[in-house]
Amino acid sequence: MARRTERPPQLRPGVRWIMALGMLVLAAFFLYRGKAIPAEKSPLPSPTVTPAAVTEAAEHVKPTPALSTPENTPEPTVPAEEMKIELAEPTPGVQQTPQPQREIRPIVYDQRSYQLVTDMVYAFRMQLPDREQIIAADVAALKEHDAALGEAWGGIMEYWDYADNRLELNFDRLPEDLPQDDSLCIVVLGFQLLPEGDMSPEMLGRCELALAAAKQYPNAYLAVTGGGTAYRNPEVTEAGVMAKWFLEQGVDESRIITEDRSSTTEENAKLTLAILTDRFPQIHSLAIVTSDYHVPLGCTLFTEAALLYGCEHGQTPWTVDAHVALKGYGLAEYTNPAEQALYIWALANPVPQ
Repeated sequence: MARRTERPPQLRPGVRWIMALGMLVLAAFFLYRGKAIPAEKSPLPSPTVTPAAVTEAAEHVKPTPALSTPENTPEPTVPAEEMKIELAEPTPGVQQTPQPQREIRPIVYDQRSYQLVTDMVYAFRMQLPDREQIIAADVAALKEHDAALGEAWGGIMEYWDYADNRLELNFDRLPEDLPQDDSLCIVVLGFQLLPEGDMSPEMLGRCELALAAAKQYPNAYLAVTGGGTAYRNPEVTEAGVMAKWFLEQGVDESRIITEDRSSTTEENAKLTLAILTDRFPQIHSLAIVTSDYHVPLGCTLFTEAALLYGCEHGQTPWTVDAHVALKGYGLAEYTNPAEQALYIWALANPVPQ
């Protein structure tokens, strides 16, 4: 079957003229509209950039660091608080001397050092007949194994023997040859408070000796030690009661150092050590004030604390150079080497690794 082909309908000439005329009118209209719109209101960006536009753009756009130059990069804005910290001057009248940074060498007891320390403490604790030879051999072996630790424990054992066997008790008054400046600290060891928190006669006697010592050395610090031991008034501390008494006697508050958290003599030594080394590095000499039976143990523990600190920090902070003893009281447990060893061991706290 033949395919039928149809021709599209043809527009009349009049209609084509009308359509052409309409297109010309529309073109003229749009051309006139584009010329009439002002440049600043045109929806398209203007090809001409004015200085005001640059300024406005700079306020909202941060320059790219890689493309910025020293002349064009704005100075950083530093908050006022940071400016004050950086530019603050030292407080007038207060000398800010930076403390030298020392390398801390933590004490580590391996199996060998732990065994040697245990052996020497046991020999003295049990008062073995050949304890001097045992201790000397153990100290020499420890120095060979760990020189710093051996030096520290050699000093501890030597002072412990001296305090128990050769130290002569000094009553009533400190010696006259101690430092006359603030490098001296008089340390008063605390004693059990009465149930309501008052001082016992023994504690008062220690304080009276310490007051005389403070008058004897008016530039020395006075450290009071001891936590809460009044079972009916637990908020009151031995150190707090002593500090209040010294203030009432006219001692200047700036001279009094308070350690009020300890409950045993080895804690007296350990916590006082932390306060003095942190806040009073000028103190290099200690004078211990306590009861006569307590002097050997107290002096030994403060010496031990200083020697172990020196082992860790490379410098011993102080020496125990004197004491003053209160007469008339006696507790045999503090003079027994077997009991003393418990305090010495607790302060060192040697834990084998």
